[in-house]
Amino acid sequence: MTTSNRLSKFELACGLLAAAVPLLFYTITLPPTITFEDSGQLITAAARLGVSHPSGYPLAALVGHLFTLIPVGRMAARVNFASAVAAAACCAVLFFLLRRLFLDLRAEARGAAAAAAATAAIAFGLSRSFWSQAVVAEAYAINALALATVLFAALNFIRTRRARWGYLGAFVAGLALGAHTSSVIVTLPVAGYVIWRFRKLPGYRGFFLAVALVALGATVYLYLPLRAAQGPAINWGDPRTLPAMYAHVTRRMYGGPETARLQFLPYHLYELGKFLWAEFAAPGLTAAAVGVVLGVVRRAKPWSFLALLLLPTGPVATFALVLLLQAHQLPGIQVWYLPFFLLTSCFLGLTLFSLAASRRRWLRGLGYVALAAAVVAPPLTNFYWDDYRDYYYAEDYGANFLRTISYGGLNIMFERGSLGTFETAYLKKVEWYRPDHVFVDATGSVYKEYELFAKGRLDEGDPMAARRWEQAFERDLLSSATRRDIYYTIFREDVRAFGLTLEPAGMLYQVHLPPRERRPIAPVWGRYAMRGVAEAEADPEAPRMHLEEWIRVALVKYKTMLARDYFLAGDEEKAFATLEAAAPLAYGMTEPLLELGNVYALNGHYAEALRYFDGALEAYPRRGAGVPAVRYHYAQVWANKAVAHLHLGDVDGAEAAYRASLEAYPDQPDIRLISRRENLVRAAEAFAAESEAERLPSP
Repeated sequence: MTTSNRLSKFELACGLLAAAVPLLFYTITLPPTITFEDSGQLITAAARLGVSHPSGYPLAALVGHLFTLIPVGRMAARVNFASAVAAAACCAVLFFLLRRLFLDLRAEARGAAAAAAATAAIAFGLSRSFWSQAVVAEAYAINALALATVLFAALNFIRTRRARWGYLGAFVAGLALGAHTSSVIVTLPVAGYVIWRFRKLPGYRGFFLAVALVALGATVYLYLPLRAAQGPAINWGDPRTLPAMYAHVTRRMYGGPETARLQFLPYHLYELGKFLWAEFAAPGLTAAAVGVVLGVVRRAKPWSFLALLLLPTGPVATFALVLLLQAHQLPGIQVWYLPFFLLTSCFLGLTLFSLAASRRRWLRGLGYVALAAAVVAPPLTNFYWDDYRDYYYAEDYGANFLRTISYGGLNIMFERGSLGTFETAYLKKVEWYRPDHVFVDATGSVYKEYELFAKGRLDEGDPMAARRWEQAFERDLLSSATRRDIYYTIFREDVRAFGLTLEPAGMLYQVHLPPRERRPIAPVWGRYAMRGVAEAEADPEAPRMHLEEWIRVALVKYKTMLARDYFLAGDEEKAFATLEAAAPLAYGMTEPLLELGNVYALNGHYAEALRYFDGALEAYPRRGAGVPAVRYHYAQVWANKAVAHLHLGDVDGAEAAYRASLEAYPDQPDIRLISRRENLVRAAEAFAAESEAERLPSP
């Protein structure tokens, strides 16, 4: 007779399917190159053994680098595949974990245990959020693998009392820190549960050996100072010293908890429920809820603990995320809940096992139908959302960025967010595109050629002193504008103070000496690669486009810059047609709507500008509440709206908009001065006179 520890052929087949089915779909839907967001810098860090954004993600860099040694495919695809393999391995570990837990409930139901465990693993592996992270270069698939392994080792340690399982769990818990610092929301409760189940603290020898193994796993973070000291291609934060390393690992640059954000906790708890619904749909979510009840009612200790573990990975994690996450991180908040979704899939599996192992024939029949549905439903419902086979948007954006800059040109990057920075970093530092360019990274995160620029700005404690330092450095930099072409990623008013102008040059702004005569649109537009753009423009309101905000941001950037170019060339008809085509792509996003409003305002169409400013305010994350930086930017949008009202002669509207700006951010002495009624009246009259003068024929 086969022992319970030895896999039968059926059990082995189920285990293989638990990993192979997700891996097959991951491979089919794998992006062939970089994607937007962090992909470019994470792949660069893996390919060139660099340091990525806080907390550095050393385990992802090392695992990704291992996959770059595969002599097939482009570097980006190889690192993407590393996530796919880690995610498939996580599904395999989840299968073995659940199989063991199910057999502990009914040892004789081996077939049902294997089938239910495989089904739950596949359901999790092909759930929408986990699948999305399994096909891109990110740390979440590796983190999920580490956490599943910790759970598997810890529960085996409790069941068998074999120390090797406990030591394995301790070592992987340390490694998990190197995957993602948020792993502690699982590893710490697991450690507490192990101690509670043994009803005593471990002996000195066992305790110190376990701590030593955790520390050994966590030494993966030594990668950061060791590589930083070598000056790698990407060296975010330069964590070569202990203080710099501590600041990087603890994500100090993102700030600490902000209690002002707690007002949004109810919304995000509601959002967590919506995420669960999207991941498992009504039948799956109902089955998971039934599984929680079954686990608690039966008082099966591992299941009761797993039910309790839903709290720190779900609601408690939401509380922490509300305190810590910045506004730009909110659109992808669901990936932080992957441990919560993993546990939910365990309870889905428990319900399926209870049905398939039932002694009642009709319940077993229902269980078999449910098993089949749970395997078939995820790929059918989520393939559309996670299919990245033809995802060239990010690479083309970065390549077009580089095509815009003339030979030996210099680009100054002041933009909010990463659009353009990470994409060009991968192309320049991994695939060696355009080595003739020099980039000035004002954040000092990716490009180090002018790191003194970022250092001088960021090291100044006084904002005004930092501003003066920045202007002096920029003035020296722009003094070379007559000897080489200089570009900006955003329109920057400060350039005018140096006697220069910024004009559209494709998707960037080029520095020029005034005056400039009207000229045709930049020829670089004819050299851009735009794979997939026509399809996105044809159906901008497609459901997937709601999630692909970075694609829409990039497309709106293309169109607003092309419209600016048409305005400069004197072709207003094409300019307005281009802006109208951009509008459907900009829905629900503050920055693109704000940019559209600015373009309309710059060209004298203030009524249209007001419409887009209102849209930008409506779409603003958390309506501008929260941390000071968010409130200040929100206040600036209101100030833009006030100026548009003044140009239309609407003094009351301008006064209300300025009042809203000051309510959002009171510390604006210039706005407080401008917003006085008498000043607003004079400004409206001056704008009206200026507009009248422009309408009069030249003598």
